[in-house]
Parts: sequence; structure tokens; C-alpha cells
Amino acid sequence: MRPAGNQISDYSRGMLWLVNAELASSVSNAGALGIISPLAGMEKNGNSSENLMFRIAKTRELTDRPFGISTPLDLEESGILVDALLKEEVQVVITKFV
Repeated sequence: MRPAGNQISDYSRGMLWLVNAELASSVSNAGALGIISPLAGMEKNGNSSENLMFRIAKTRELTDRPFGISTPLDLEESGILVDALLKEEVQVVITKFV
């Protein structure tokens, strides 16, 4: 099943602490939709918004193909992450409540 107007039929699923810019860009470069986790690679007690913006910038360096972000909405910092996604004009966002 393909979303209307989209040429991508497969995507990688964001795993909260694991899916970084390198993996997501590799998936996108292979023709699917790479999905970044906003917390991937973040240091304990790190700044989730800064980490997310860094991951987005890194992914944009590694691919010119579409990619997205997967972020749970039940995290304490969800509002901050959503603000970062809007600021960075991310086109695809996958959300869920855990």
C-alpha cells in the first residue's frame, strides 16, 4: 500500500534508542523510508531536542531522499521534540502512545 502521491512503499521502524542517522539514511538511500529515533545515540541526561536536531542534520548530510522521525507522545519531553520537528520542517512523523 502506498500513500497518495508517494513513491515509497516500505519504511524502517524507529526503535527508540537505536535508529540513528546512519541507519535511517542507508534505508532511505536504498529506496525505502528511513526513520530516525529522536533519542538514538543520546547521552544519559542529554538534551533530547538538541540530539534530535543533530540527528536530522546528520541524516540530511547523508541522504537527499525522504526520511522521517518516530517519536512516542507519552515521553516527558514530547512537546519539546514536536517543537524541534516543526522547526526543522520534518515531512514524515510517526507517533504513538506506549
